[in-house]
Parts: sequence; C-alpha cells; structure tokens
Amino acid sequence: APSARAHEGGVPCAYDEFYPAADALDVSFLAASAMCQQVSVSEARDLSDERAQVALERATTATPPIAALHLDVAEAVHPRLADLFAVARGEALLEAGNFIGAESAFSEALETRDSEVLVRARVGRTLALLKRDHRDAEEAVSLLRRRYPELPEEAAVMLELGAYLERRDRAGDAAARYRWLQVQAPGTPQADVAAARIVAMRARGVDTRELAPIEVVTRAERLFARGPLSEARLAIGALEEAPPATRALRARAYALMAKLARHEGRFPDAVRYFALSERNGTFGDADDIQRRRDRAADLRRAIETNEDAARRLETLRRGRALRRVASARLLTMAYVAARGAQNETLHEVLVELARRELAPRHRVELVTRVMGAAESADLLTILAGTGQRAGSLGVKARYYEGRLHALEGNVAEAQSAFEDVVERDRSELTWYASWAAQMLQDLAAPDLEAPAVAAGEPVLASLPDGETPAADAAAIATDTPRANATDAPGSADESDDEDGRTNAPLKELAEALEDLDAAAYPWIARAAALLRLGDTRGAARQLYESYLAYRDANGRAIRRAGLASVAMGKSRLRPRANFQTRRERAALSAESVSTLREVAEAIGASGAAVGFGGIPAIVARPRAFADLVEAAAERHGIDPDLLFAVMRVESVYQPQIVSYAGAVGLAQIMPRTGALIAHELDRNDFVTSDLLEPETNLDFAAWYLASLIERFDGHVPLAIASYNGGPHNVRRWLADHPRDLPLDAFLEHIPFEQTHRYVRRVLGHYEAYRAKDGLSMVRLATQLPTLGADPIGF
Repeated sequence: APSARAHEGGVPCAYDEFYPAADALDVSFLAASAMCQQVSVSEARDLSDERAQVALERATTATPPIAALHLDVAEAVHPRLADLFAVARGEALLEAGNFIGAESAFSEALETRDSEVLVRARVGRTLALLKRDHRDAEEAVSLLRRRYPELPEEAAVMLELGAYLERRDRAGDAAARYRWLQVQAPGTPQADVAAARIVAMRARGVDTRELAPIEVVTRAERLFARGPLSEARLAIGALEEAPPATRALRARAYALMAKLARHEGRFPDAVRYFALSERNGTFGDADDIQRRRDRAADLRRAIETNEDAARRLETLRRGRALRRVASARLLTMAYVAARGAQNETLHEVLVELARRELAPRHRVELVTRVMGAAESADLLTILAGTGQRAGSLGVKARYYEGRLHALEGNVAEAQSAFEDVVERDRSELTWYASWAAQMLQDLAAPDLEAPAVAAGEPVLASLPDGETPAADAAAIATDTPRANATDAPGSADESDDEDGRTNAPLKELAEALEDLDAAAYPWIARAAALLRLGDTRGAARQLYESYLAYRDANGRAIRRAGLASVAMGKSRLRPRANFQTRRERAALSAESVSTLREVAEAIGASGAAVGFGGIPAIVARPRAFADLVEAAAERHGIDPDLLFAVMRVESVYQPQIVSYAGAVGLAQIMPRTGALIAHELDRNDFVTSDLLEPETNLDFAAWYLASLIERFDGHVPLAIASYNGGPHNVRRWLADHPRDLPLDAFLEHIPFEQTHRYVRRVLGHYEAYRAKDGLSMVRLATQLPTLGADPIGF
C-alpha cells in the first residue's frame, strides 16, 4: 500500500525528481525512498545514504545555485547535520550572488550549537547583509568585530564594508575604511584592493587624504608584525631616511628600527636605534618602557669588546688579591673573563676557585659556562669528586668529566665516564645518556668528520645535522581551499571508493558509533552521519568535540580549541550542560571510550584517538597524520621523524588546539609566524584559521624547521631552540658565551626555562621516533656555528 501510494502520488525513482516529489507527498525522504524502491526502511537507509552522497558529489562540481539544491537533498537524509548544510548552502548562494537566500541560510545556521559553524554563519550573514546593502549591515560588522577581535576574515569584511559605503554615496566613510585596511592590514590582498579603490575615488574627484604620519608609522609596525618583511624593511627604511617630525613618532620609529635590527642579528644597530628612541621620548605603558630598556641593556652586553671585559674585571676585582674576593664575585669574574677572552685572568680565577668550598651545583655550572675558553685540566680540578655524587647532578657532572677528558685526549677516561653515564642516567628524557652514547661513537671513530648535508638533502641516519634549505615556493603543494560549498559534509575524501560513495568500512564505523549509548554526546551521532556520507574529516572534528566534552566532564577541560578560539583570541564559550548531562558524560563506559578511540584511529582522527586512548596512546608515539608529515618533510628536505617529534611536544597530535599565547594547531604556529611563512611561500590568501588545517600547519612547520636548520648552519638543536624561543633570541644567547663553548654545554644555559626543556623533549622524542623506524639517532654537531646577520629575520 505505501508503495502503491507512492506511485499513485507520482513519486518517481529518478534522482533529479525524487526529493521534490517526496516533499509534495509530505513524507520523509527515507520513507519515500522505501516506497519507491519497494524495499524495507533499513534497506532504504543505504539507498538514501547513497543518494545523499551523490548529491554532495554534485554539489562540489555544480554551479552555486544548483549546489544549494543538492545540499537540500543531503539535508533531507541527515537532518541532524542541518546546520552544516545550511552554512555550506549559504556560502554557495553568497558566491552565486543570491544574497537574500544566503542571508536566510546563514540565519538558519545561527541556531547551531557547533562553535565553528556559528563563526562561519555570523561571518557569512554579515557579508550577505553588506552585499545586499541592508540597513543593518554596519551594525552587524560592529557586532562581529566585537565578538571576534582576532577574526581571520576581518580584512575581507572591512573591504566589503568600504564597498557598501561607496554604494550608499558615503565616500568619506568608505575612504576611512580603505585607509584602515592600508594601515591595519598591510600586505593583504584586501589592502591592495583598498589602495586601488582610493586611487579610483580620487580620479572621480573625491577628496581623499594621504596617510597621516601616525598612520605611516603604524603601518610600518603592522608590516613588521604580520609581514611581508620585504615590505616592512622598505617602510622602516623610508622612516629612517625621513624620520617623523614629532618626537613621539620618532621614538616609535626608532624603536621599530631597533626591533628589526635585533631580529636580524644586527645587535650594534639595534643598540644605536634603541638609544635614539629613548632620546626622543617614551611611549607605551610602564611595562613596555621597561621591556625596551632591558632589551637595550641586554644588547649592549652582547656587543661588549674584550677591552670592555677587561675593564669589568678590574671593577669586579677592586684592586684586591683574588684570595680576598668573595666566591660569588669570583664566579662572575670567571664568566666575564671567559666571554671576553681574558684567558690569563680566567686561569687565575679558576685556580683560586678550586681551593674554595663551592657547592657542587656551582662547580658544574661554572664548568659548563666556561668550557672552550678554559683549560680542561683546570675544569677537571673544579669537578673533582662531583661526578661520584648520587642523583641527576652527579650524572651531569660525570658527563662533563667525560667531555673534558675527551678534549684532553684521555680516551680511556672519557670512555669510562660516558659508559658510566649511559648506565646511571634513568631520567625521563635520558638527556645525558643520549649525548654520552654519541660521544662513545665519536671516540670509536675519532677521525670521522661528517660533512654538512648537501643543499636540499634530508637529514639521514648516516649523516650529521646539515644544511637543509627551504624548498622553492614552486615546489609547494596546491593551497588548501577555504570553506565554501565544496567543504560541506561529504566532500571527496581519500576514504571514498572510485565512485566517491561511502565504502563498507566507513558504514561499519558509523554503525559502531550509532550503537553507542551516548545520548549526552550529540557530536557522536553527527560523526556517524558524516561517516555515512564519506566525510572523515568532518567526522574527525565531531569526535574531537566529543573528546573535549569528555575531558570537561571529568574536570580536565581544554578551553581553547578550534575556529572560535582563533577568532575570539581567548577561551571559547561552550554551551553549558546541566548537572545530569555532565554526570552522564563523565560516566561514559570504558567500552564506549574504547570504541571511540578505535573509530578515531580508523579515520585518522589522531587528536581524538590519542585523547580517548589516554597516557598509553601518548607514550606509544603514534605516527599521526603520517602521510601529511612525510609529504611535507620530503618537500622541504627534513627528517619526518623530527617533524613527528615537534608535533608530539607542541600539541600531542591535537589539530584544533590553540595555546593561551595564541599558537595554533598541530605544530603550534603563532599567527605572526604563520603570516610571515605564508608570504615566503606566496600564500597571499592566508588567514590564521588556515593553521587549523593539518596540511597547512605541517607544511608551514616543515618549511620553518628547514629554514632554521639552514640558518643555524645545520645545527638541529639550535633550530629546535629557535622554533620555540625565536631565532633572534638564540642568536643573542650565542653572543653571551665563549665562542669555543661546546653546543651541549650551551644548551645547559638557555635562559628561557620553557625553551631549555623544549629542546630536550623534542630531541628525546626525535631519537625515540627514529628508534621506532630502526634508525640510530643522527649525529649532532658539538661546536657552535659562526653566524652572520639573519637574512630572514623571524
């Protein structure tokens, strides 16, 4: 009877007419499919999924108006994904020029509880209002910018606002928005369009002023902050040639010149510019002023000459015999003498210190700060007996006893010390055991001088750290497109078969999720629906949202993640759950957690898989996003295991995570760094939210690591330190130590505690990943490089 009713009602089985006819009969898509095909509802489930996927495939290739219709079909099959389809439909209609339809679709999507969809819907609705010249458009822009202070699409919205004001014959207001883009968003495509619009307005006789001096300085500051640095250098150079007329602006301009010089490693220039800035006045709050003064003083120490060191030593000594100088002052004298190449004074100070009752930690610190400048015999005397102490300090001292014996040519003593360290080091990171193992290899092959890796060649197990220059921009893979109609649920995915339809494993994974008793987790049902449509990436995001809710319910919330956190620049607002819902979420069974982990692993949702897997999954060091990691590493000539290690330390494989400092994604790339890398790679359409995409994030990280390795002459530990602490800071730290200080000793004294530990953790995981591949750790150079100015500057 239902089948006859369907046929009598005129429900055709042809795909193009099926949905409208079902709608006219006021029956569900699923029921109508069963009627038409004369099958059971369960069998119709498969047919409906197939129809929905066909619709989505057609939506990716159809013109925007037709794409919107195809999305209607898919939504009928999976109504719980209505918000995802609505926002995708709105973006398609916006592109098609149907602004009223787009606004309606975006307004529908605003009902969502999905924070990413909500951001996209609010941006899309605002653009639709602007394009249709709606009277509420300006208010919508203002509200959008208040809600999302770090909105990635802000420049696009402001450009559209300028065009809106032009169409409403408000040329002055339009010009003000275009100037805002030139000043606050320089280097973006929107700023270039804004400049052209101003030129066109002038040609029509509109009175538009040039940038004011304060705007010129602000524009240069923004270029330095966001790039491209080539334009920043031009803008800063213009300020140097023609300094601003007012003292306040000159102070800002010279401070900007100092920052650029500092980042490029031109420390004498930076000191000079900081002095000029201070001479012209102060700006910013008290913390800003003190920070600039501290940096200037720090850089002055970095460029001290040997003569300056000699004078400081005389001041510290105060004409006294060394035996009458306090131990703390003697230690300072040793550091100054080592850095200033005052070798005779250093020897005398060390002889005196060897007679003193110094604490063991002071003895070890002294040795690691003056190695290379002092005689090894003097330092062995300082360390005498310290290496026999129990605990981590004893292991550290014993390691440096081995290093000093090796420098003296005492091979047997060095070998004994290093073997002792390998046996005794039971710390979490086994830092000294790893270095000792390399030193034992070096002692076994003392004549092996492994050359730097040839340009473009990856770092391999048989080679030491070497030069791996960044790949040419032409070799970069095609840019990842931003969200539009083709990003709707069910877009083509590597998990699909040749016809693009959902394959059997994805159907089984969807059924596994549907069988879970997890009503408190609405994202799980959405993930199942997305898997039925073949959209593994969308399903992965829903599973990650489930993991965030699971952590939150168990008192371990991750506050910053996803597009909302990027756009807000702070912790995102999650819908409040009542007590009963939170209790149900916290009570998720171990079996359900295991199923979620298995499904996440199967679809490559490494962040959710590791999250639900807990500590064992993290300790296992999965090769998360392996295809993307290996492809990016090959493009840029680095060891993929190094990129795995960085990802492990930075995000623990969480692609959506955002740090409190604003770093985004798998490799935790800061927005400024991401923008500067994008300029280097000709990614002119880049916005910060692109860093949430694993492809972009890992590609940028691989390029940056390759660049840092090249800039630090193949020294991977220095590149790792630069990735975390900034290359300009690492260059400054290098200037604060004797030129012949060994690299392993230098790493002991990285001033930033976070960076100090970061280097150890990354190298530890790097070694572990290589061991999983059956490879030995790459040999690390032990001498610090001689560096010139940094040609890249970030």
